Amino acid sequence: MKSLSHKRLQVVARLRDLGGPTASRGGSVKVRLVRGRLCACCCLMGNEGQTLVEMALLLPLLMLLVTGILSVGFAYSNQQALTQATGIAAQYLASARSSSTDPCAEVRSEIHDAAPQLDLTQLNVTLTMNGTSVSTNTCSGSATDLTFTGSYGSVTVYATYPCNIGVVGVNFSSSCTLQAQVKELEY
Repeated sequence: MKSLSHKRLQVVARLRDLGGPTASRGGSVKVRLVRGRLCACCCLMGNEGQTLVEMALLLPLLMLLVTGILSVGFAYSNQQALTQATGIAAQYLASARSSSTDPCAEVRSEIHDAAPQLDLTQLNVTLTMNGTSVSTNTCSGSATDLTFTGSYGSVTVYATYPCNIGVVGVNFSSSCTLQAQVKELEY
């Protein structure tokens, strides 16, 4: 190791001598440029490989970390969208309860309008009105499923959506489910 640095010092000393006072005025600029480039090459000899190896070792780990952070960020964004869309659907259903003909379809439509990035085929929504709970996936002819008449009460909309927290195609949250529940009082 010492002999290598000693050799470097010898090369640098010889290169300094190239641009000395004996060089002609016109050629001194060229000699200085060449000398500077050669000094830079000699002084950095042996460090390029180390940087390349460090980058090769750390770049995949850094990319995994960034991909994981983005995946968790998307799941959090979906959770926020689901919560907001569920609240909007519950408010709509509570205010339009007496005029609604098909609350299941209207709730799904409101959720889709409020959160278009969510896939409706994977979304499960349960409505509770006047003590009757109905899943919007099986709700048809809701006038018979849910009662609109009677005293004012509460409307509850409960929604679930699968989350996908994966890195490089590996899903780390196979049992993860995003949930949102909003209860609105009728007025």
